[in-house]
Amino acid sequence: MQQFDVFYVLTLMLQTCRKIMGAMLQRIVYNEFLPMVLGHYYMRKFRLDLQDSGKTSHYNPNMDTSIM
Repeated sequence: MQQFDVFYVLTLMLQTCRKIMGAMLQRIVYNEFLPMVLGHYYMRKFRLDLQDSGKTSHYNPNMDTSIM
């Protein structure tokens, strides 16, 4: 039982770190990289700029996200 608890805690830590690293990468890409590549005009045109709080209100639940 002790090994299961250690495995669970390590897995939980790994998943938390992955989420944090993903969020940091996304913040860097949208805040620093894309504005340099696309320019501020296209960032605003395609609504890719970040809000001050880091959240967006452009969510559309009716959008079809399927590839095919």
